[in-house]
Amino acid sequence: MNQKYSEITFKNYLDTVERSGILIPFDNSQYNGNELANKLKKCRLVAQKEFIVCHSEIVEIFNHIIKIEKGINDDINRIQNKFSTYKDIWNKFFNEFNFRLTEIFNYGYEKLIGSFENKVKRINNFTICLFGRTKVGKSTTMEALTKGNGTTIGDGKQNTTILIKEYFWNNLKVVDTPGIDAMQEIDQLENLALTFADNSDLIAFLMPHQIEEGDFQKFSLFYKQNKPILIILNIKESVGKEGSQDMEMFIKNSDRIFDEKKIQDYKDRINAFIFNSLKIEKDLVPIIPVHSNAAFVSNHVTDENLKKKLYSISNFPNFENLLLKEVTNYGELYRIKNPHETVKLFTEKITNELNLFNSYLTEQQKVFHNNIVKFTTVKNKIQQNQNTIIQNNIENFFNNKNSSVTYIVNQIFDTKKEKERENILNNFISENEVKSCVEKADTEIQNVIKKEIQDYFDAFSKELNLVDLEYSKSNFNYSTNQKMQNLEDIKFRKNLVEGAGLITGVVGGIGLSVVAMEGTIVGATGTLFGFGGANIWNPVGWILIGSGVILSITGRIFAGRRKKKIAEAKINATNELKSALNKTKFDVISKINNKNNDVINQIKKDHIDVLSEYLLYSKKYQTEIKHLTSLIENISTNSEKNKYQAMFNNIYNSDYYNVRDVFQKDNNISIFLNEIPMNVDEIQKVFSRVEEKQINILKA
Repeated sequence: MNQKYSEITFKNYLDTVERSGILIPFDNSQYNGNELANKLKKCRLVAQKEFIVCHSEIVEIFNHIIKIEKGINDDINRIQNKFSTYKDIWNKFFNEFNFRLTEIFNYGYEKLIGSFENKVKRINNFTICLFGRTKVGKSTTMEALTKGNGTTIGDGKQNTTILIKEYFWNNLKVVDTPGIDAMQEIDQLENLALTFADNSDLIAFLMPHQIEEGDFQKFSLFYKQNKPILIILNIKESVGKEGSQDMEMFIKNSDRIFDEKKIQDYKDRINAFIFNSLKIEKDLVPIIPVHSNAAFVSNHVTDENLKKKLYSISNFPNFENLLLKEVTNYGELYRIKNPHETVKLFTEKITNELNLFNSYLTEQQKVFHNNIVKFTTVKNKIQQNQNTIIQNNIENFFNNKNSSVTYIVNQIFDTKKEKERENILNNFISENEVKSCVEKADTEIQNVIKKEIQDYFDAFSKELNLVDLEYSKSNFNYSTNQKMQNLEDIKFRKNLVEGAGLITGVVGGIGLSVVAMEGTIVGATGTLFGFGGANIWNPVGWILIGSGVILSITGRIFAGRRKKKIAEAKINATNELKSALNKTKFDVISKINNKNNDVINQIKKDHIDVLSEYLLYSKKYQTEIKHLTSLIENISTNSEKNKYQAMFNNIYNSDYYNVRDVFQKDNNISIFLNEIPMNVDEIQKVFSRVEEKQINILKA
């Protein structure tokens, strides 16, 4: 996890806030100037106050996130040092966990912190953003409003506004944004729309009178931000040039421009969409018709009477009055609302993604837990097969030899020459014969181990892929400037565990435990598996048998035909040879069992124990994620209450009315107070306009 990036991003934000002086106590000096200037100063002060409240909330969130990131980095270093296989195979799982979580955290850093950095820069200005699709007349509307010279107006053949342009009108910052349909060419539409909306205190959404379904869909993007909106219905009819017949006809028929029935039809269509699709109560969003081109042309004609006439026809005086009325009546409440809505929107996005990630971890943990338990079954199956192979090969081999011992001993005792006796013994059980038997058994056992381990990890991989593919259906889609570059080339991010790749890594990583054991059963010293001790191909017991035979024969030669002594010697020789065979069988089986048990234990240590470690790691940070999610949800809830509390304090200039709780169902909001204001109906109307939702004020 790139904790350094996170800490730097957060530190830069804190430095920006500190340098801005925005945390310094409010300016309580007397207001001077006209009503609008005083109102804008009050707007600035409430904006600063609520910024500080929300700033403390996001500091709490990101201090917690940085703590989680530090814990993850510390744990990764510990795990990396603990397991030799971490870097080769299992780091991919930990990296995938970290990458997914980092994406969510980066969203918070870039969007939430980025938004508040912009709020610091814009704190002095009440900002109105003008939105609309390409060629709807945004630039013309802006030029008309700001008395511009028309240089930003296109000729209808291209998208003129491809950059954000900022203007000032009556000390209000007015931002002309790219056409919404052009935004898609620059970056993701929704992200840009939300970013532009987040930087504004009021949105003016420009629609053509030839309303299209797409206009409504684009309008809905901004409503996600819960920003106050007004709709400008721009009538686009040719005005003509000064002195032309076209202009004369335009003025003559101007009463038809805003035909009452047509305008009402437009409004009804807009209201129907707003009410039915967005569930905004009818008439809570102001809709004003304008003729932006007539207003723009009025600024540039020479005849003063014509200027006044065109300006009046354009309905721009009513539009400008509406803007000023919005700022005068609701401006302070809009600025109170601004930072709290940012906290609400982005914390909801983060908590939704954290909850999705939490669900994914729960499903993934089930797979890990089940496969850790399953490995015991795999071990038992390998052990059963191993026992069967040993029984069918080694035990049967030595048991068959044991059944021939009496015959072999009789052959030895019937032979007087020592060399012949040695040949009989060597032919009875040769080194190559034992080696061939043991190698065959061990090769079969190795094949069993490899197959069972292959099948185990193959099934494990498929189960994880299913969980991963299910999670990817709801992946976090957004653009981030910072990606974990060291993970860009990891193909398994799209397919978390590519079975063959994982299995090759696991089985190949076992080394001598499985793969490298083939053909290397006997070490350079001739001892089985390279273990120390006597050479099992020529055990000490066999030498003693040979000595016993020699002593018995010697006794027979010197004592004559003492049948009793010879019989005793044969019995002793038979017992010694059987004992030696049994000891050799036990040694061989023990060494094979021990070595192959070491193989399984090594797999468990190098791989299953890492799975167990990942499971603990995943559960630990799942708990941390749940705590973080709970913290963020509480902050979001408190931010909502703080917003309404600040609104009541602003309206009544006191904190007498305490907000106890806020409850929202669909687009109806209930605010519970300790006391109900006398003018509750009026306050509900004000709050309903500010929220564009039906507000109910109730006693707690």
